[in-house]
This record gives sequence, structure tokens and C-alpha cells, in this order.
Amino acid sequence: MSDKRWVWQHKDYPNFKYDKNKLENIILDIKYYQGLLNGIYKTISSEKYTYTKLDILTTEILDTSAIEGEILNRDSVRSSLSKKLGIKVDSKDKSDDYSDAVVDILIDANINYDKEFNKERLFGWHNALFPVGYHSIHKINIASYKDNEQMQIVSGSIGNEKIHYVAPPRKALEKEMELFFNYINDETNTSIIKAGIVHLWFVIIHPMDDGNGRITRALTDMILSKEAKQSYKMYSLSQAIKDDKKGYYNALEKASLYSIELHIG
Repeated sequence: MSDKRWVWQHKDYPNFKYDKNKLENIILDIKYYQGLLNGIYKTISSEKYTYTKLDILTTEILDTSAIEGEILNRDSVRSSLSKKLGIKVDSKDKSDDYSDAVVDILIDANINYDKEFNKERLFGWHNALFPVGYHSIHKINIASYKDNEQMQIVSGSIGNEKIHYVAPPRKALEKEMELFFNYINDETNTSIIKAGIVHLWFVIIHPMDDGNGRITRALTDMILSKEAKQSYKMYSLSQAIKDDKKGYYNALEKASLYSIELHIG
């Protein structure tokens, strides 16, 4: 048994708070580099921009899956993207049903960022990730919330397990998700900070049997697109996470603990 207490047990959860003064310089830096990146890409030819965008989106899809230990075929993903975005590539169609499905999630998140995000849309994304209803050999709930009473994230061998996180109980899930959908669809807030809160909050709720991480990153991408009013950003969020995967998971684990005072939104 774990004696840890989790952030969702905090009396103020999920009323996330943050210190604007501490975040101001960080946000300014992000805005600066976003502008710099956009400026650089405005100087290149439209053809080079198109193929660079294709490469960045391909990397985003490959890396969000690789973070979870799933290795996709680069040619299949690239072919699906080129087909759906209308970009001509000098090769035959190598796409498959699964690469088409994961590309659909990315395109939906990036293009339809002004569209309401609700249970139906969430379940559509989940169905795209697990079209056959299995993860490896394990049967999982598809396009529905998890069944198990309390999901745990555990590492280590049998008898030496380490509990990294325990999600909220199943009985609280419907209410949790109602609050989450209300927040994500709130038109009064489309900030970079909101993207961070959405990212952490979905991980905290952990509503699905599997695929929570990939959906989290797609949701974050969606909010960043809405904040920038830009369908496709010329950087890969998942690549940045994959490059510092240990630091990313350490930060999530610390933020999930009750003992950490929240200043995040």
C-alpha cells in the first residue's frame, strides 16, 4: 500500500491556481521563440515550407507513439499525412488504416481547435487509437471510460512494486469529465497556461483504459493551436517530451502529489 496522497484529494482540487509573476518571464520567452520560429519559416519558399511542415507533423505522430513504446512506420505515417493534406510526395501510397486513423486525430486537433470538445469527440479519438479493442494482448474498453475502480501506474517487479500514481475513483469520473469539458470549452481562456493545465488535468483524471498520454498530448496541441490561431505549428511537442522523457515523467509525478502546492493555473 502507498501512503502518498494525490493532488485530486486536495480540498481545492480542481481549482488550479498559479502565480502570474513567476510565469510572466517564461511566457514571454515562449512568445519570443514562437515569433522567431514563425519569422524564420516566412523566409523560405512555399514548397519548402510545405515539406518541412510534413516532416514536423510526421515527427509529432511518431514521437507521441514512441513515448508510449509504440513504434510506427515512418513511411506509412508520412504517406497518410501527405494524402490527407494534399501534399504530393515522390512515392507510392504506403499508408494503412492505423496510420490514417492517428493522422486523423492530429488533423482534428490542429484544424478543428474551435470545435467543441466533448465525450463523443474524445471517444472518437480513442477508437482511432485502438480500432481492434486490444492493446497488445490485453482487451481494453474502447470509446468508453475505464471500468476499473482505481487505476494505478506502477513499476518494478512483483513484490517490489513502486506506485507512481493512483487515479481518482471510477465513481467520480463522470463529474470529473464534466468539469474538464467545461474548462476546455471555455472561450474566455485560450492561453498557453491553459494548455499546461489541460495537459496535467487529463493525466490526473486518467479516464481511459489506455491511450491517456497520446490523447493528453493531442489536447495540448489543440489548445496551443487555438491560442496561436494557427492550424499547424512548426514545432513538435512530442519530440520535446521524448527528448527529455525522464524529466517529463518526474515533473508529472511530482505535480500529482498532494504534498506539492499547486501554482499552475
